[in-house]
Amino acid sequence: MLNVTVTDPKSDGHLTGWPTGTTRPDSSNLNWTTGSTVANLVTVPVGDDGKVEIANAVGAPPM
Repeated sequence: MLNVTVTDPKSDGHLTGWPTGTTRPDSSNLNWTTGSTVANLVTVPVGDDGKVEIANAVGAPPM
């Protein structure tokens, strides 16, 4: 379980999380619009190495 949050991003965007060693999914886990604060509790399985990957597909939220 991950709690992902974006606060006051400078542009619209979205994040995607997925297990390491697997293909990145087409769906996102968190979507936001400029200037918003958005949080989401997501369930992302871990890869064989016990890690997850996270990609900021668009925009640049401060983290």
